[in-house]
This record gives sequence, C-alpha cells and structure tokens, in this order.
Amino acid sequence: AYNPGGGKTVFRGGYGIIYSPLQYTDFGGSQVQGFSSTPVFPSPDGFGPAFDWDQGVPAYPHAPLTDPSIVNKGNPNYIQPRFGQPGIIQSWSFQVQRQLSKDTVATLGYAGQRAQNLRSAVMNVNNIPLSALSLGSALKQPFVGNTLGIAAPYANFVKDWGNGVNVQQALRPFPQYGFIYTDVLQNIGQSTYNSLQATVERRFSAGLQLQASFTWSKTITDADSILPGINGGITQIQNPGNLQNEKALSSQDVPYMFSAAPLWELPFGKGKPWFKSGIGNALLGGWQIGAVLRYQTGTPITFGCANGIPGWDNCIRFDRANNNLSPFSTAVRNGTFDPLATLPGGGFQSYFAPVCQYVGQAGCAFVDPNTTPVANGSNVTLQQAHGGVYYFGNYPRNNPDARNPNYFNEDFSLIRNFHITESVYLQAKGELLNAFNRHIFAVADAAPTGPYDRNFGRVTGTIDGFGFAQRVLQLTLRLNF
Repeated sequence: AYNPGGGKTVFRGGYGIIYSPLQYTDFGGSQVQGFSSTPVFPSPDGFGPAFDWDQGVPAYPHAPLTDPSIVNKGNPNYIQPRFGQPGIIQSWSFQVQRQLSKDTVATLGYAGQRAQNLRSAVMNVNNIPLSALSLGSALKQPFVGNTLGIAAPYANFVKDWGNGVNVQQALRPFPQYGFIYTDVLQNIGQSTYNSLQATVERRFSAGLQLQASFTWSKTITDADSILPGINGGITQIQNPGNLQNEKALSSQDVPYMFSAAPLWELPFGKGKPWFKSGIGNALLGGWQIGAVLRYQTGTPITFGCANGIPGWDNCIRFDRANNNLSPFSTAVRNGTFDPLATLPGGGFQSYFAPVCQYVGQAGCAFVDPNTTPVANGSNVTLQQAHGGVYYFGNYPRNNPDARNPNYFNEDFSLIRNFHITESVYLQAKGELLNAFNRHIFAVADAAPTGPYDRNFGRVTGTIDGFGFAQRVLQLTLRLNF
C-alpha cells in the first residue's frame, strides 16, 4: 500500500498463492487420498473374541488395484500418479482508493485469479483415436476377422466380447474394456477470473449510511464444479485431446453485478433538525429506513449432448442452426414466456428453441452434427453429406447467448429505536423481503440429453427453491444493551 504525501489517495496491490486442501471429493469431500482398507473381524459365535492378540492381527484384504488391465472389466478405474495434487490458485489485485469527503471513500480496482489442478472430468483414456472418426458408420459394423484391414487387438478378442462386438471396440487403446472411469482424483482443470470492481462507502454520518459496489467480471474454465457433472456443467467434455477448445465461460459466470445497502435516519426527534421534543419527538423520533438492493446478470446454461459417436465416450455438442437463431424460444424473445402455460398440443412452454428436424428448418436453433437430415423428408444426414465422417459440434459448452434470467431483488426495512437509557434501547423492525414480488426462474431443463429430453426447456421452480417465491414480511423486536 502506498499513500503518496499522506494525502487522500492510496494505491494498493497484492499477490498470493493459495493451495487447496488435499481432498478426495468424488462424493462429498472426505479427507482421504487414494484407497483405504477397514478390516472387520467378527466374532465366530457372537460371544467369543474376534481374535487373540497373542496370535497377532488376522490377515485382511488390501486396497484394490487400480491398473485398468487388472480391474474387473465391468468397472475399471484409471488413476495417474499426478492425480490428487492440491489445487493451486494465484490471486492478484490492484486498487486505487480516494477519500471523497470526510465520511465517504471510493475504490476502483482490478482483481484476477488463475487456478490449476482443479477437480475435473476432462480426460478419457479409452476413446478410439481421433483419426478413426473418418470411418463413419463402419465403426458400428460387426468385427469379423480382419475387418477394414483392422486386425484383432489380441488373440481372444472376439471370444471375450462375443460375435456382437463391433469395429470401434477393436480400436480402443484398452480394447478389453469399454468406458474406463477416469474421474477418481482427477485434477487437471483450470480457470481464470478477471474483474473490475468499484465501491463507494459512506460511514454513518448526518443520518445517512451507504455501501454500494459494482463488479464487471469474466470467469473461464474447463472445470465448473468440485463434483463434475453434478453441481455444474455437463458430465463430460467433447474432445479430451483439445482442451483449449473445452475452456469456456463458467456455468457460474456473472459478468455484471450491482449491490447497494443504504440506511437513512429520518431527521426527526431529539438531536435532529425537526421535532426535537414533545409529541413530535415521541411519534417521529428514532425512525430509520433501510434497503438492500441486488441486481446481476444470469449465469450461462449448459446444454446436453447430441447423438454420440461409437467408441467415443464423450459428450458431442450440437451445431448452431444455419440461421444462427437465438437459443431462446419465441416466447422468451417476445417477453411472453410463462413456465406454467400449456401449449395447444399439450406440454408446457419451452425456454429454448427446439432442435432442428432437418437443416434449414424455421424456428429451430440446434442441429445434431451427425444425424440431422439435410432436407425435409431426406434420408441423407449431415454426416453422410460430409462424406460419412463423424465430426464434433460447434456449440460451446457454456455460451453467453444462452443465460438464465437476470436476478433482481429488493429488500426494504423500516426501523424504530426506542431509547430507554443512554446505552439501552428497544428496536422494532419491519422488513419486506423481495418487496416487488419478483419471480426469478430456476435453470431450465437443458442437460444431460438437451433438446432430445421431453422436458427440454421446461422451468419447474425459482432460484430460491421449488414452487414460486413471493414477498415475505418479517417483524422483529430486539433489546440492545
């Protein structure tokens, strides 16, 4: 911190490196790394001792093996030596603070973060090679002998999998397995955060107190949640081989946020300009009016997966429609969206435009990159039109074009202080929470299957819980001493 000449301006800056706790966080975050064995030694008859100390502790099973070539084929795990490292967060900031008056201070600053080793689900060690996508529908052909010039990966391949095994299975790095669970202790996620932050603070003086702040920020990541696929974001990315393209806006990104908390003590009663005594003081003295105001933009919405690619166990994203139509439905765009309104053919209004039944269809916003017909009534799909090659979608994992509704909330309070002695007073407060009875819709159904889900775009509640919120009146009485 630097205060040049002892004046009214202060410059501040800071930098730090923070390490996260070592946690095993797949399901709740217990403080355990790797595996543990908890031996159980039951009594042979329910009454006698489980074992005799003099003869030592009986043998018990050791921790399970994690080599995918040994673990049961139905549920293999994959753990790299680097997994389980603590997350690292670098944080830096710079601020300029200025005293505007004897009671008011304004601050303008920049704050940023760079995080690595975050809990993630961005690996998949048993996908077919990227070059194999050029085989197209041949990936689904039965594997017999030396199909397409592809030899059996090991001697008993067909015997192990049966005659129903197809070509894609022979191309996997570990062909004796299907999907290999790679999420245990995986921590290769990254994120960046940059923000402009401005605040104005007025200490309580002359009956007025104020604190107001504005933040303009952007959060980019490929690891949205400490519980990947549960608390935020889709279960898997699209291409583990190109993580640069998987880095997108966070599902928690809030670019604009403004909040203010004013408190005004009315100028009536003892020690104030008007009605300093008598009936005026008794009726009007000690009143305060307060508010907490908060306005912020909505968070991006994660969309589910298009139809998959054989042998590629990751989420294939949709393409944007040719007309680049907004992902929102017509009702949202024209302001008539009602989550409880039913459609003429049944069902509820959707928050999103539908998936295209064919390329160029009016009113749709999403195209399945591998299965959508190229024309109405055509049997030729986009994949076939591109030479039969499978390819990835171009709709981002999280997109600024598709956000939840903005969040607006106003809470007001009316306070009356009754002074009993110099240091003891009774405070009566009436609070009107969500004063304007705003309904902020919860996230519309968009994952994991996205536009193919029968509830796609349906909104079933508000951000403060199930059902629809309403304003709340709260009365309190408090003795301060």
